[in-house]
Amino acid sequence: HGLNEIVSLETLEQVAAEAQDLSDQFQNEIFHLRLKRKLNKKPGSSTPADEVGRLSSEDKDRVLKRAEELIEEV
Repeated sequence: HGLNEIVSLETLEQVAAEAQDLSDQFQNEIFHLRLKRKLNKKPGSSTPADEVGRLSSEDKDRVLKRAEELIEEV
């Protein structure tokens, strides 16, 4: 993960930039999963207000797995 290798401001900036990129990718993945779920909703079906925007357990698992893969790449 590079945290033990931070010895200069330049290295810290690099790690911070990589962390921001991972965060952006993670948020993008969540957005697309939510959009996909919304688009796949059957017309006329009603969704309780407390369920809107929630990820299914399969989607959560997929997002967490992808986040772990992205973290391992760094």
